Amino acid sequence: MATTAPAVKLTYDDYCAAPADERYELLDGKLIMVPAPNIAHQRVQSRQGRRLSNFIVEQELGELLYAPCDVLFSDTDVVQPDLLYHPENEHHTRPGGLYRGVYW
Repeated sequence: MATTAPAVKLTYDDYCAAPADERYELLDGKLIMVPAPNIAHQRVQSRQGRRLSNFIVEQELGELLYAPCDVLFSDTDVVQPDLLYHPENEHHTRPGGLYRGVYW
C-alpha cells in the first residue's frame, strides 16, 4: 500500500523569505501569489476607503489602513486585505508593527 507524504505547511517565517517583487498571501500554510488589482478594483477601493476613513475619523472610532499591510491570523495564515479597520483602543499589533488578526 502506497502512502503519501504529509504536505509541508509553510510558516510566517517562510512567507517573510518570499521574493519581495511579488505579492503573496499565506493560506493554510500554502504560499499563494496574488495578482495586482485592476484599475476598476482600485477605483472602488479608493472610493470606499475615503468614505470609511471619513466616517471612522468623524466618529473617533480608530483608523483605516490600506494594503499592503500583513495581517497574521496564525503562523500559517497571513493576508493583505485591501482595507483594514483598526478599532481605537484595540491592541492587535505585535512587535515590529505586524497586525494580529482576529477571527470573528
